Amino acid sequence: MRVTVISAREVGDSEREQWSRIQASDPSYASPCLAPQFTCAIAAKRDDIFVGVLEEASRITGFFPFQRTSLGGASPSKRRMADYEAVIVRADVEWSAEALLRGCGLVGWEFETLIASQAQLQPYHRETSTSPILDLRRGFEAYESDIRGTGSRLLKKLHWQRRALEREHGPVRYEPHVADVAALHWLMRCKSAQYRRTGVRDHFATPRIAAVVERVHGTQDTDFAGSLSVLYAGDEMVAGHLGARSPSVWHYWFPSYDRRFAKYSPGSLLLIEMAKSAESIGMRYIDLGQGLEEYKLRFMNGSVAIAAGSIVLR
Repeated sequence: MRVTVISAREVGDSEREQWSRIQASDPSYASPCLAPQFTCAIAAKRDDIFVGVLEEASRITGFFPFQRTSLGGASPSKRRMADYEAVIVRADVEWSAEALLRGCGLVGWEFETLIASQAQLQPYHRETSTSPILDLRRGFEAYESDIRGTGSRLLKKLHWQRRALEREHGPVRYEPHVADVAALHWLMRCKSAQYRRTGVRDHFATPRIAAVVERVHGTQDTDFAGSLSVLYAGDEMVAGHLGARSPSVWHYWFPSYDRRFAKYSPGSLLLIEMAKSAESIGMRYIDLGQGLEEYKLRFMNGSVAIAAGSIVLR
């Protein structure tokens, strides 16, 4: 195995095409967070994002996106806005974690949200956890049945809240993707206000993060697309969500809503609309990302296994 390290800004059309082909060959790589477009969007505003390109007999066989630290290691993906980490490599290729890191000139790798199924990395897992999903592979009706089967009244409550919203503020309308940048900026203002209210660092106050979000929103490739979903009541936007889609997975990323409509649970209403529309655009599941917040527990009917750990070369 030969490894060549390039800046993620140097990933060209040929490499993107081969990366996407390898990603599509294995369902465990289905997250849009593992797509070359996502890494390139982040790298456009950073100079510490690199890609290890794996080769065998002059043939590219895999890609390892990473952020290099000042100490010569690779840092967790959350620091580069990705909710998943993996070595995107062909299934028929033999490789080892140690040889990969040496080939990349790294002294180690700390990971937090690694795809847990990669056998070469399992000896380095410190702990495993789950990323909750809305499993929609059997359609929305089967998802509804799963949620009702737990004894939850969630869907019935949302039905009544939607009716109240429509009665008091006008017809409810859902758009799976709004290309207008003004709508994106509305969502970012709502999310910034939420960050300030809850005492969380405002991500959008950092220009490079805002720029990454705008780039993802503007990317509409067949194998990777930004998706700004919006819920309207009458002519007003009441909730929005900016995420990313691969051909089969919709990743939940930045949701927010207008607080004036809080009593109607507009964010939850929007998520249900996304779930209803998922099958029509080829989505097998909506990935809510790492963490078991209360709303995720209410909506989830499945999960993806992830791992945290580290590799230190001796």
